[in-house]
Amino acid sequence: MHIEEDIVIPAATSIVLDNEYDNSFHHSVVFQEGAYLMQRNSSAVNKGHATFIRNARFYGYDSKFWSSPVSGQKILKSAENDDTGFIFNPSAVYNYDEANRHWIRSTDLFFQPAKGTAIQVGTNYPFMGNDLGIPFIGKFTGVPNHGTYHIPATKSSNGLGDHGVGNPYPSPLSMEKFLAKNPRVKTLYFWNEHAHYVPGSSPARYHTQTWYAYNRTGSSMGVATHIGPGVGFIARISEDTTMVFEDSMREVTSSSITLNRPSLSKDRYWLSLNFQENQENQILIGYVEGATNGFDEQFDAHHLSLPYSFILSYSNQQPMIIEGRQAPFDIRDRVPLYFRANAAGEYAIKLEQKEGVFESNPIYLVDTENQIKFNLSKEDPYEFGATAGDYPSRFYIEYEEDSFLSLPSNEVSDDLIVYWNNYLLEIRSTQEILSLNVFSSIGEQVHYEENIYAKHIRLPMFGRGVFHLRFTLWNGRVKHKSIIL
Repeated sequence: MHIEEDIVIPAATSIVLDNEYDNSFHHSVVFQEGAYLMQRNSSAVNKGHATFIRNARFYGYDSKFWSSPVSGQKILKSAENDDTGFIFNPSAVYNYDEANRHWIRSTDLFFQPAKGTAIQVGTNYPFMGNDLGIPFIGKFTGVPNHGTYHIPATKSSNGLGDHGVGNPYPSPLSMEKFLAKNPRVKTLYFWNEHAHYVPGSSPARYHTQTWYAYNRTGSSMGVATHIGPGVGFIARISEDTTMVFEDSMREVTSSSITLNRPSLSKDRYWLSLNFQENQENQILIGYVEGATNGFDEQFDAHHLSLPYSFILSYSNQQPMIIEGRQAPFDIRDRVPLYFRANAAGEYAIKLEQKEGVFESNPIYLVDTENQIKFNLSKEDPYEFGATAGDYPSRFYIEYEEDSFLSLPSNEVSDDLIVYWNNYLLEIRSTQEILSLNVFSSIGEQVHYEENIYAKHIRLPMFGRGVFHLRFTLWNGRVKHKSIIL
């Protein structure tokens, strides 16, 4: 491809070259976000620059994990109008140190091929909750990368084998093909672009799950199969190896980060834990060829970092963000879950997505504490209350309708109203109320009743303020109401 004039490649456009990219006359060539450059001849020699746009949105102290699709891109700008650099005045630039298992300040002046670079902004960006964040237009300008890259990687005695790498190409990279070429790579971890620093937190924490995982079972973030240009990630290895990136892993997709087109059908589903309308984390459970019900390095993945509250699968007492189970799917199987509540309050477990056999076979969540069996395959999440603490045996997943918890279906109407009437709290429900929990606005329990078995309740005043009421109804459903007294 010989460039003869300035050109802008729009989104959703892929340029596929049989040979070299040649911009010897230094025209302006800009690939917008979602536009890709593919090359089939790995030995072709590229000449001249191209610019690839990668958009982001930053809040104060946010971090993003980058990898350059071009050679010769300087990391830091000397001034706002310095077009040779990538970003001006960040709080810090980091690389990952495998041996010491933490981030260290980067000494790189330029992005390195297939190397992940984390960039954190400072207080010159508004904090989450105060604004919508500031859009960032990242421009990678240089000679487009292609060909084969070899990245030596060691697993030290103190480390976990985690290495910060990245997609070196200006086109999506197949994660499935990358793992197939690199059998000593167990799991890939990706920074959650929607995880934002919680202002004033010390030690610093983020408002949601910070890392997602991918292995041969799939991705804990949902159906994800490709790594977009400009994206850095953590590759966890089982032993010393040399990671290989090559052009055969590059594929054109309809999305800059993911596309659902796995080569093998997989029976799998994703669960999330939610607290105060915020998703705390998400996990994947799948039944795939090659996996066993023991721990498999290629199919199971431990978490890299988690928020304060979470759910994980807990088979063989191994807390995992991804669990691959033996295929074919056995309806008699049972998967234990590990739940942690950082604070007292109301939580929800939700079925986010499902594939394969689970399009028709129900997924049941069993709450042993409340003696409830709940069909997650319905649209509603399972809502429940918990005090702060660890719950390694409260929940498990099963797939058969009949079990020792033969509770009614969660399809029955359970309309419920709460109102203030002549210094009494009136509660009326179309279904019998089994128990009632009342919490103050700061999560303290101020009232509890069980074995009520009534559709109409009158309660005295609890005091002044906002109160949250949690009801368990006869059909196993949990309802929530709030009232100002």
